[in-house]
Amino acid sequence: GHNLGNWHANYWACGNQTLGTNCTSRGYMDIFDVMGAFRASHFNMIHKEKAGWINENNEIQEITNSGNYRILPLEVQQHGIKGLKIRRDINSSYYVEYRRKIGFDSSLYFDFHPRNLTLDGIFIHHDYPSYLYSGDTQLLDMTPGGFSWENITTIYDVVLKGEQTFIDSNTNLRIKLISYNDSEAL
Repeated sequence: GHNLGNWHANYWACGNQTLGTNCTSRGYMDIFDVMGAFRASHFNMIHKEKAGWINENNEIQEITNSGNYRILPLEVQQHGIKGLKIRRDINSSYYVEYRRKIGFDSSLYFDFHPRNLTLDGIFIHHDYPSYLYSGDTQLLDMTPGGFSWENITTIYDVVLKGEQTFIDSNTNLRIKLISYNDSEAL
């Protein structure tokens, strides 16, 4: 991954909230990306974009207006939009991706996980602009439970599910999963 220009895949820990003023980047703790988990899985969308494997011309849709948007699973080989890029400010963006149990991502469902969580939802990453985390991606936790080494399982249940809405109060951005199936999310 580093040879392709990618840095680490981290988990953005903000206690019992998704975003906040007292957040910490937990290095290598995005367990859904090979640059964070040291096991076979796909790169997240930011890393695939940096590697040149997907691009804004036909696989990443940059969102500038409110609306409903369809995305394909990140792992599929077919042409189409595989993720959304939403500018947060001049230096950073949110990336929305949909992952399924396909190929390298077959291990995403963690049969060994004690709570047997399913990842039926969408992942949201942030390309944090700070020099300290420059190049690292940050996985946002849509069901935060107060990260701690004693409660490490909170990082397994990070997707935005249908009954939830992600809100960035600084930008008034709202993201909601309307529906999903094996072939797309809306």
